[in-house]
Amino acid sequence: MHTRQRRPESLDRETTSDRIIGRSEELKALARFVEGVPAGGHALLLEGDAGIGKTALWQEGTAAARRSDVRVLAARAGQAETRIAFATVGDLFAPTLDETLPRLPPVQRRALEIALLLREPDGPPLEVRVLGLALVSAVRALARERPVLLALDDVQWVDASSAQILAFMLRRLEGEPVGVLATVR
Repeated sequence: MHTRQRRPESLDRETTSDRIIGRSEELKALARFVEGVPAGGHALLLEGDAGIGKTALWQEGTAAARRSDVRVLAARAGQAETRIAFATVGDLFAPTLDETLPRLPPVQRRALEIALLLREPDGPPLEVRVLGLALVSAVRALARERPVLLALDDVQWVDASSAQILAFMLRRLEGEPVGVLATVR
């Protein structure tokens, strides 16, 4: 019989990696990826057919990041949400708004509040560039405190407006302690 020692924090519940069988190489790659997030500029894409375990590995990656004191901003897109503007941006950033909105310049704060339906549009139309810069500012503010992992499950279902803004943001975060973990079919 084979026994395995567990760390004290895992005595009360099983970790995701305890349930993942036959994926030792993928788990090692996830561990290396998470270790590299503080250095910035790291991305890991888990690609494959539906039902092969991408989400389980994604969940292990996010759990490993949290255990490593990396701030995780996560979104799990669904097919029904592909036409809802800024749905994924909202999922990623809504949990941080109390912390990040006060740090943004007023024009960026307004753009983010309008995009996330926290404020009525009360002036000129929302400028995509301003919203992108608001996300850059928000991520940089969070990353000054600790590394940040943007975790996106099922990116094939990310709405077009979020995809555009996230691409804009990521191109401007070079050298920041930010990583991206994503799954795609």
